[in-house]
Amino acid sequence: MNTELLDQYLALRKQRDELEERIDALRPSIIDMLHETRDTYMYNSWTFITQQSISWSFSERVEKLQSQLSQLKHDEKSSGIAKIKSKTDMLIVRPLHDKPEAKGNFEELRKKYPRAYEKWTPEEDDFLRKEFLQGQSIETLAQSLQRKTGGIKARLVKHGLIQE
Repeated sequence: MNTELLDQYLALRKQRDELEERIDALRPSIIDMLHETRDTYMYNSWTFITQQSISWSFSERVEKLQSQLSQLKHDEKSSGIAKIKSKTDMLIVRPLHDKPEAKGNFEELRKKYPRAYEKWTPEEDDFLRKEFLQGQSIETLAQSLQRKTGGIKARLVKHGLIQE
């Protein structure tokens, strides 16, 4: 195994993470500035645009239908009726660290959601953004990423794809 490649990869990821933190810190001020200029501004051959993403709260009837649809999709996957539309390889790199167990039923929670409360990788974030923008439901994303729906929603808010 060529560990030099892995070291180089990890160093570049660290730099990217630091840059993304700086970009995230600038985002609110830039959005405020753009609101003063009708939400669009051209600068140095770049166009800066603000858009709102809206999340909806549906009636109990619609939520029940969504739950039934999710179950039907799960059943079709399990029975082999559903066919794979596309496959994307993801490289997931997680830091090795010990976390103290949380009180309560943390172990039970992790059986159902193995990635719950784990740090998000950039690859998971990319997958989340891409699939959400292509219309995947939050429940489907939660299953795919092995996380709670609350974690998916929080991450979508962080990326500005939905509002709290």
